[in-house]
Amino acid sequence: MDTGHALYDAVCFHAQQCLEKYLNALLQENGTIFPRTHNLVELLDLGEQEMTELLPFASDMNTLTREAVEVPYPGKSAEEEEAR
Repeated sequence: MDTGHALYDAVCFHAQQCLEKYLNALLQENGTIFPRTHNLVELLDLGEQEMTELLPFASDMNTLTREAVEVPYPGKSAEEEEAR
């Protein structure tokens, strides 16, 4: 893996983790019970009523979820576009 891909992988992973923690905090604040999951869209769906301003980003959240879960495995690396 070249250095560029390693950086893109790290960007995707940390962006997903940041957003996951943010969504968890919003759900917790609203008293919503949520499962232990890395799926950002699943978390967004649980808080849909309280997080309407985030709904337009569901597709991006799906991409981040996929990148954060699949990238750590051999043969898969994030690309610059995904990191952006």
